[in-house]
Amino acid sequence: TVKTVAYNSHWELGFISYKQSRQMGIDQAKKIMADTHQQCPNTTFHLFGYSMGADAAASIVEDIAHNRGP
Repeated sequence: TVKTVAYNSHWELGFISYKQSRQMGIDQAKKIMADTHQQCPNTTFHLFGYSMGADAAASIVEDIAHNRGP
């Protein structure tokens, strides 16, 4: 199953900062992952992203590596 993380990535318009936008993506992805894990604990996740999405995915992977994952 492929899931797309929906979040406001239009930080360049000035309404929100890059950091706020990135955190929205991280929070939304972690929620999706936690909900999926609860329904199917043996699920394997693959994270992909481009630009800010890759930055957010890398942050999630780092959290998982340090036992702070979703």
